[in-house]
Amino acid sequence: MIAIRSRQSRGFSLLEAMLFVGMLAFISTVTAHLFRTTVRTWHDTAARQTAHTRFDTALRQLREDVWSATSITITDKHAMLLHGPGGVEVGWRSLPSGALTRMETGTSAPREWDGLGEFSFAVEGPNVTVTQSGDRGSQVVLTSQAMQLEGAAR
Repeated sequence: MIAIRSRQSRGFSLLEAMLFVGMLAFISTVTAHLFRTTVRTWHDTAARQTAHTRFDTALRQLREDVWSATSITITDKHAMLLHGPGGVEVGWRSLPSGALTRMETGTSAPREWDGLGEFSFAVEGPNVTVTQSGDRGSQVVLTSQAMQLEGAAR
C-alpha cells in the first residue's frame, strides 16, 4: 500500500511572523513607557520627600529660635536678627538662590538649607510672620514666648 501524504503547512507564514513581531513591538513600547513613568514618579516622590524634610528641619529650628527670642530685628524683608537670652544672637537670611541660612554668634559657619524657595520675614509684636514667595506662597506665624511674657508682665 502506498501512503498518500497531504501537504500540511509546517511553521508560520511570513504574514503571521510579521503580525507577531508587530504585536511584540507594541507590547514592548507600552511596557517601556510604563516603566519610565514608574521610575520618574518614584524619583519625583523621593525628591519631594527630601525637600519636605529639609523644610521641616529648618522650620523647627526657626520656631525654636523665635520661641526663645527676647527681641527681634528685621534687617530687610529677607533677613532678621533674633536676640536671645545670655546675649546670643541668631541671624536668619533667605537667599535669592532659594537657600535659607542660620548664623549663630560664636559659630564659624552658617547652617544652610538649600532648595526651599525664597522667604520674607515680618514682625508684629511677639509674632514673626514667615511668608514663602512664589506660587506656593504659604505663611507661618511664629510667636516669641519670652516677648509675649514680657508684654503680659507690663
